[in-house]
Amino acid sequence: MSVIIFRFFVFAFAGWLVESTYRSFFAKRFINPGFNRGPWVPLYAFGALLIMGISSLTDGLSFPAKTAVYFSVITFMELLTGEILLRVYRQRFWDYRDNFLNFRGHICPLYSCAWTVMALLFEFLIYPFYLAIESHIPASAIPAVNVLLLAAFALDFALSSGIIGLAGRYLRSDRIETRLSDALADLKSLVLKNEPLGLAAERIRSAGTRLVEAGAEGSRWAREELKNLIQAARR
Repeated sequence: MSVIIFRFFVFAFAGWLVESTYRSFFAKRFINPGFNRGPWVPLYAFGALLIMGISSLTDGLSFPAKTAVYFSVITFMELLTGEILLRVYRQRFWDYRDNFLNFRGHICPLYSCAWTVMALLFEFLIYPFYLAIESHIPASAIPAVNVLLLAAFALDFALSSGIIGLAGRYLRSDRIETRLSDALADLKSLVLKNEPLGLAAERIRSAGTRLVEAGAEGSRWAREELKNLIQAARR
């Protein structure tokens, strides 16, 4: 498992390097491909691991049969991944709608053939070359490297997906509600006690100021509480 995780990050980075170089060259500016902010594109890593698995399973097949398997599996995976990403994130990470015989903009014959050729090149050239390099990496170092990479990837995912921002907004909203609750409690006690205005002026000003400061940050809950407070004051 440690080796698989390590290979995942190696090919995620390799995919990011290739695609960012390709897209940046034609755009004449730096392009960071994919969903994440960091230097990795997981789709390439999953593709590399998938090819490794297919290579092992089709070891006894003829070259035409192996090519047909790659074409079918890669096309299906590209369609499935594209549809999931479109439904979850409401955006296209690639778009083949202008290509001949495309289906939903996720797949088309041209790119299916291109990916199949790349898969064959990966199996017969890149993968053996990588295994030769990996054999020189100490096996004891891989788990420690994986921990660091997984921690960095988890943080990247939290930032890229907006989870951290959402948590921050939730905590901020909770603090606002606490401030509103305290301010409204002070005002409510004044209304219910019916204290003379002269004696309570400073408390009203202080509580009202805090209420305005908190309410200015947009709490619908505060408006409802104010409505109830006014109704109580009219009784």
